[in-house]
Amino acid sequence: MPSCGNQLHRSASASTCLGARAPAAPGSTWLAGHLHIDSAAAAGDIKWVSLEGPALRDWHHWVHIPQQRGPAPIPSSLLWRICPCFILHLNMEKLLLWLLVLAGLSGIVAQQDLFGQVFVFPRTSATAHVLLGTKNKQPLQSFTICLRYFSDLTRNYTLFSYASKVHDNEILLFRAYPGTYTLSVAMDFVTYNCQEKESPEWVHICASWESATGIAELWVDGKPLPRKGLQKDYSVKAEASILLGQDQDTYAGEFDEMQSFVGEITDLHMWDRILTPAEIRLVRNNEALPPHAIDWRNLAYEIKHYVVLKPSLSSMYRVLRAAQNGKL
Repeated sequence: MPSCGNQLHRSASASTCLGARAPAAPGSTWLAGHLHIDSAAAAGDIKWVSLEGPALRDWHHWVHIPQQRGPAPIPSSLLWRICPCFILHLNMEKLLLWLLVLAGLSGIVAQQDLFGQVFVFPRTSATAHVLLGTKNKQPLQSFTICLRYFSDLTRNYTLFSYASKVHDNEILLFRAYPGTYTLSVAMDFVTYNCQEKESPEWVHICASWESATGIAELWVDGKPLPRKGLQKDYSVKAEASILLGQDQDTYAGEFDEMQSFVGEITDLHMWDRILTPAEIRLVRNNEALPPHAIDWRNLAYEIKHYVVLKPSLSSMYRVLRAAQNGKL
C-alpha cells in the first residue's frame, strides 16, 4: 500500500491524501482512504461524503457534510468521496473538520449567515455566478422570491435564475430594461412596468406565483404592481440549478454576458408559499420570516469565477448592526 508520509498533498490523479499511519487512539477509527474530487460531476447535484475502509469494506456509509445549523447538501460541482487507497487515522470529528477545511479551499461555503454581506459582481462576464443550494425537495405549487440589488446597468440583466432539466427558465426574474421587469415560469412570462429611480439606489424586489390561480405578483420597494397570470395548474420542478448573476440557457450553462448581472446582490430569500403584504414589509425591513427554501441568514452557496463577497456599504446595515449590538 503506498504511503502518504506526513504531508497533506495533491497527487497526480487529482486526489488528496490525508495523514499517515499512526497508533490507534480511544475514540478513533482506522479508515483506508483518500479524498477524490470529481470536477466532472453535474453542477447543482446533491453531494455527499462516502466513507470506506477496513471496518466498512463491503458497504458505504453515507453522511451529510455537517452544516452550521444542521445537516444539508452542498450545492457544488465537486463530489467528495473517500476511497480505499491510503491509511487515514482520524476520529470522526477531525475527519469532518478536514473535509470542511478542504471544502472551503474549493469555494464551498455551507449554511453561512450572510447578514450585512453582499455578492459583488464587478464586471460583465459570461462565467461569473453564484451557485445556490435549496432545502426544497418537492415540486413547488407556489413560491415567493425576495432580494435586494444595486446596479447602474442600463442594459437588461438577470436577477435570479432557476433552471430545471426540462425548462431553462423554470423560474427567471429578469430586469428587461429601465423600469421593466419580467417574471418567467416554465418558459412563459409576464411583464411589469414601474418608475425607475433617476440615480442608482438599492432596490428591494419580491416576486411570487401560485399554481392554483396562476396569479403572479411583483413588489418593488414594498409597493405591489398590478397582478398578472401565467402557468395555471403548473408545478415547478424541484430538481434545479439555481444561480445569481447569469441567465441559464441550458441547465447550469450557456451564459450570455449581455444578460449577466453587474452590481451587488444581498438579502436573498425564497419560500415555497405566497407571502402576505404584511410579510413582504417584514422581509423588506430584514425581519426574520422562516421557514425558507433559500435563506440569506443560512445560505449554502458556491462562488464561481469573478464574484466577491464583501460587507455592505449601505447605511441600513450599519444601523441594524448597531441595534443588534445594543449601541442604539
